[in-house]
Amino acid sequence: MRAEAITEADDGWTGEGDGSLRRLLSSARTQFAAASRKVGQKPTQRLRWLIDAVQRPRDEMIEELRLSSSNLAFELCVFAGIADPREYRSRFVELVQAIETVDRSARRLAQEGRWLLEFPGDVSGLVIERSFRQVGVRRRAHKPPRGEAFFDARDPVVKVLFRIDELIASDGARVCECLSATCRLLFVKVRRADFCSERCALRERKRRYRSRLKERERVNHQNSEEK
Repeated sequence: MRAEAITEADDGWTGEGDGSLRRLLSSARTQFAAASRKVGQKPTQRLRWLIDAVQRPRDEMIEELRLSSSNLAFELCVFAGIADPREYRSRFVELVQAIETVDRSARRLAQEGRWLLEFPGDVSGLVIERSFRQVGVRRRAHKPPRGEAFFDARDPVVKVLFRIDELIASDGARVCECLSATCRLLFVKVRRADFCSERCALRERKRRYRSRLKERERVNHQNSEEK
C-alpha cells in the first residue's frame, strides 16, 4: 500500500502519537483510492485525465501542490507509480514547468500530428530496460528477436514525463483540438467527436445555422432587387 510509505514527520503529514499516524495513513489510503478512480486504469481514461490536468490554470496547480493533502499530488503518484506524494509537493515549480512543456507538446500533436517532448537539461538517474522474446529458431530464423523497451527514472518529475510519453505513444492519435472557434480546448476524441463537449457542439450548430440563414436572406434580397 502506497500510504504506508508516508510515515516520516513532515510539514503537516504526521502528528504526534499512534492515533495521529493511523489517521494519517487512513486519510492517505482514502486519497490514493480516490486518485486511482479519477486517473483511471484504461489508457483512454488516463489520457483524458492527463489532457484535463495539463490545461488547468498554472496558479491553481501551484496552490494545490503546496497543500499537504493535495489531490493533484496523489493523482500524479497514481499516474507515475510514485509511493510518496511529498516528492511532488517539494518539486512543484519544476513539475509545473514540465506540465507546461507537455501542454505545448499536446497542442502541437493535436494541430500538426507531431509529438515532441523535451526533458529537463539536468536529467540523471535514467533507467532503460529492454526485454526480448526469442522467436523460434527453425521457423523464423530470418527474423530478429522482438523487443520491448521500458524507460524509467529516479527523478519523480522525469518519471511523470516518461509515463506521459508511453501513454501518447499508444493513444496519442486521440488527442484533438475542439473545432469550436471560441473554445479550442484539447480533448480525447471518442468515435467521431469534433468538439470537446455537447455545449460546444450545440454552439457551433447554432452558429452555422445563423450563418446559413444570413446567406439565405442575402440571396433573397439580391434576387428581389434584380426583379
